[in-house]
Amino acid sequence: IDLLVLGAFHDRGASTTAAIGATAQRVVQHAPASVLMVKGRNKPIRRILACVAVDDDVAVDVAAQMARALEADLRLLHVVPPSAASYLASTHGPAINLEDVVTQGTRLAEVIEGWIAKLEKQGFQRDAIMVRKGNVPEAILEVIHGGNQDLLVVGSQSGPGHFLGSVANAVVRFAEESVLIVRTRAQ
Repeated sequence: IDLLVLGAFHDRGASTTAAIGATAQRVVQHAPASVLMVKGRNKPIRRILACVAVDDDVAVDVAAQMARALEADLRLLHVVPPSAASYLASTHGPAINLEDVVTQGTRLAEVIEGWIAKLEKQGFQRDAIMVRKGNVPEAILEVIHGGNQDLLVVGSQSGPGHFLGSVANAVVRFAEESVLIVRTRAQ
C-alpha cells in the first residue's frame, strides 16, 4: 500500500475538532506507508501548506505534485531551531528572509536551492518558501492556526512505532485541517 486514507475517528467527548481518536492515532503511529488523515468537512483543496525538514525532499515532491494536480496554492514552511537560527536572522521576529538563508552557503542554503528548483519545475515561485525560527512543533502549529490551509503535508522519517515524539505527530494531533503524512524513510 502506498497511501492509507482514514478519517480522524474523533473520540467521544473530545474537546476540539482537531483531536483524533485513539484508534486513528495508533494507525498513524504504526502505518509503514504514507497516511492521509481526513479531518473536518469535505471541501476543495485550494491551499496546501507543506511543513518540511532538511531531509524531506520526498515530502516537497509530493506536495508540489499534488498542488499542481489540484491547481492549488502551495507554501513550504521550514522552521529553524533557535540554536541554529542565530546566524541566519538579523531580525527579532520569527520570519527569516529567504535570500538571507540562500546567500549563507550552508547545507540549508543548498537544500533550499534544491527546493526552489523543484518548485519552479512544477510552476511555483521561490516566494512559496517560508523560513521561520522557533521551536519546531510550536512554530509550525502557530503558522497553521494563523493561516488558511485546506491540507497540510508533513514529512515523517519515523519508522512504524517511533512516531509519538515527532513533529508529524504534533501536526496530525493538533491541526484542524486534514494532514498528509509522507513517510520519507526508506523501508
